[in-house]
Amino acid sequence: ALFLFLLYVCSSYICSAIDSITPTQPLQYSQSLVSKNGTFNLGFFSPSNSSNHYLGIRFNKVPNMTFVWVANRDKPMTDTAGVLKLSENGDLQLLNGQNQIIWSSNVSNSMMNSTAKLLDTGNLV
Repeated sequence: ALFLFLLYVCSSYICSAIDSITPTQPLQYSQSLVSKNGTFNLGFFSPSNSSNHYLGIRFNKVPNMTFVWVANRDKPMTDTAGVLKLSENGDLQLLNGQNQIIWSSNVSNSMMNSTAKLLDTGNLV
């Protein structure tokens, strides 16, 4: 029984780890992307003793949350309703709870079926 429980927990974790978003599958505030090798994590965070919220890429298995990139460093969100989405034209957009664009990649891609993927290098492409 213990083996089945551990197998369930491990498979649930592996199945829930995603590394990319699409126009139809945005990243909600409570979710994160994890690179395939597990080294990097992209997700929302709030520093201790702060009501500000950010989206960043950090080392996944380092306990002190070492961030290598923060999207909205100069424009924090004040709510926990943030969403990272990929528009139909390939623009990566961070939206707050009022659906306002807080940060954008300002890139448009005419390719259909665009995907933004967190690579094992920590780059989001």
